[in-house]
Amino acid sequence: MKELGNFYAAANRLTGTLPPELGSLSSLRVLFLYENSLHGPLPDEYAQLTNLEDLIIHTNRLTGTVPLDIGFNLNRMRAMFLQGNAFTGSLDTNFMRESDIETFDITNNQLTGQLPAGLFEARNLQTLALSINCFTGSLPPSMCSMSKAVVISLDGLGAAPSCSGTVEFPITKIKLFNTLEGTIPLCVWDLPNLTLFHVAGVRHLGCCLAASTPPSYSSIISSLLLSLSNLTRRIVVFYHLICCLNCRMASRERYRKFRLPHN
Repeated sequence: MKELGNFYAAANRLTGTLPPELGSLSSLRVLFLYENSLHGPLPDEYAQLTNLEDLIIHTNRLTGTVPLDIGFNLNRMRAMFLQGNAFTGSLDTNFMRESDIETFDITNNQLTGQLPAGLFEARNLQTLALSINCFTGSLPPSMCSMSKAVVISLDGLGAAPSCSGTVEFPITKIKLFNTLEGTIPLCVWDLPNLTLFHVAGVRHLGCCLAASTPPSYSSIISSLLLSLSNLTRRIVVFYHLICCLNCRMASRERYRKFRLPHN
């Protein structure tokens, strides 16, 4: 068994907890246990799987914190799908920073604390999804390092059901929370491979809609959805303002690079 390279047991209605014994499979490269009914913590022993490349355990009932050593020891990791569980706690600021991670998705959990700045600096990161958690703080300047990023999904960073102070709008059922401070770093608009950037449902995040020069105004935006597409060498922006206080519109010349459909 120690030579086992791939373990597939997805969508099998499995129950119980993740077996710590899997952490002794030193040759394991792929672990698929998604879409089951597994509960309990992610074992610390999995941090010993130094050859692991794909950890796909989304859509279960897993709880507890993501072990610190997983973010430091598994540097060969390419894909980590943890979404659709109930993980709590925070991610270390240098989580997965030195890894080969290409896709990281921990959407729809109950994580708190600051966004892990080091994760944004992972050298091969292409897809990052942190939506529907309870993060606070600000978007890290390390976003500027994401030269290979194609998808950045940060919708509802404080909209998980467990977040205190969540506000649900009637009819639409959109949940918003006072999570982020500061602005979207201007460098985001210059990331060469970015095609999708979502920060919908993030309250009080100032948005600077400028590509190269600092904006001459500021706004308080309750709900913001930005979809960037470079397929036609244009940036396409769709945004919906639920509540905007003290907005001062700049000249129309500033928006020549943007289309604002359905407004």
